[in-house]
Amino acid sequence: MLLSIPLSLWFDIRGKVQLWFSTPQLVLLPLCALYLSTYFPGFRRVWKPVARWGTASLVIAYLLIISPLGAALTMGGLTVFLPADDGQPADAVVVLGRGSLQPIERTQQAAQLWQARRAPVILASGDDDALKFVRWLAADGIPTSALLQEPCSLTTEENAVLSALVLQQIQAKRIILVTDTPHMLRSLLTFRSLGFEVLPQPVPFPTHLASIDTSIIALKEYVGIAIYAFFGRFRDRSNIANYQTTQLVQHRLAHCTQRSSFTSTQTF
Repeated sequence: MLLSIPLSLWFDIRGKVQLWFSTPQLVLLPLCALYLSTYFPGFRRVWKPVARWGTASLVIAYLLIISPLGAALTMGGLTVFLPADDGQPADAVVVLGRGSLQPIERTQQAAQLWQARRAPVILASGDDDALKFVRWLAADGIPTSALLQEPCSLTTEENAVLSALVLQQIQAKRIILVTDTPHMLRSLLTFRSLGFEVLPQPVPFPTHLASIDTSIIALKEYVGIAIYAFFGRFRDRSNIANYQTTQLVQHRLAHCTQRSSFTSTQTF
């Protein structure tokens, strides 16, 4: 069952699937071999049309997905439903980390929002990323009194639930959410499910990436959205009285405490 898979194993599986999908030879050669095998005498006649049309369709679909057109279409589907930021002031800017994906651009955008007085504080969320973001923001002149951090989360769900603990302490209801463009829809829906009014501020996605890399990032988000929807992570969960009672929070905080990385400028 998906819920019982350790995160380290899940990340390993996801990485291997991503590597396979991003290598056209590994995808196309088996499909071509399957197509050619239908011409061998031993292949059952009744299955030949199905196998040929099926493999041909998969090849065409794969080539479309990794093409510039496919990348634009898959990325566009993740942004078309995002609400516009109407410029309202908020209680906090929440910036999510995603490893090596646009870390500097995220902190720059968060700093600009704070400097424009859109919100009085910035909350950096994400394992390893939060500590780094706070250092960068402080170096950019943001006072430490305006910086909060949540350095435990490893997933988008954990970003939202653990950030909610911090945001509860300052009675934040409306947040400006900063993350990369493809990640924004899933993040927005997850934070909104916990009762926050969310104003999206997606970081413009880099244009230098190859179309196949862009498509893979977008497809991962579609899979993530489907999984989150299946497990009810977008339904209204704002009636949860205390996020600290959830199994997720207790497990993640215990993990953080064990590895002694749970330190912050202002903790929850």
